[in-house]
Amino acid sequence: MWGVRRRQTSILVAVSFVLMLLLTSQLPALEQVASTEPGDAEGREPPSTDTDLDGIPDVHENLFAAWSNRTAVDGRRVEVQGLDRTNASDATSDRDRDGLNATEEFCWPYPATCTSEAFDRSLTGVLGSDGERQYLDPTRADTDG
Repeated sequence: MWGVRRRQTSILVAVSFVLMLLLTSQLPALEQVASTEPGDAEGREPPSTDTDLDGIPDVHENLFAAWSNRTAVDGRRVEVQGLDRTNASDATSDRDRDGLNATEEFCWPYPATCTSEAFDRSLTGVLGSDGERQYLDPTRADTDG
């Protein structure tokens, strides 16, 4: 008797779920969509998190969080500390000693959007083959030329 009741309950739950999905799909959209073309997008940029509020998004700091360990041309061992999304002081650090701090390397080649007037605006950016901006590596001095 219990086996029949369980089977009936399972069928009832499955039918109810399917009916709920069908009814929900027939509801009108909460907000009308003007266009599905990405180029027509209006409004704000997608949200980004910046845990330490240093002006460098967490996604960038996570990308360059690892220490850089390598051997220099002259044979010296070089170790450069990576970025830390919980430490705001790393934004002004120049750990790779190339003359640009971490914020300036993040902003390159668009310095006007997030750095001070002291930043060398003569630097030009290079786009990758996919058309995306390539970031400078704050742990390697040779990525900015």
